[in-house]
Amino acid sequence: MFHSNLEMVAGADDLLEAFDNGNGYVRLEVALDPVNKRDFFKMIKTNQTYLGATYDVLYCDRYHKKAWLCNVGKFVMGKHPDALFVRQIE
Repeated sequence: MFHSNLEMVAGADDLLEAFDNGNGYVRLEVALDPVNKRDFFKMIKTNQTYLGATYDVLYCDRYHKKAWLCNVGKFVMGKHPDALFVRQIE
């Protein structure tokens, strides 16, 4: 079955694989303004279109590329935030 309104991620899948330790499973916490930013790496929005937003990933020792997030994130958070803070939950 074909759905023309579904989009794929670009780089976000690679970002998740950087944290899965080869087992295909990862848990991440995403926050807009965490109390303790020290434990998080940061994603800064650099571009946005009607399809999604591109983020630079900063302060992350496992991943050094851009990540594109589709509008599912916009639906969940109400917008594509200018910055996201992300950390792995063990």
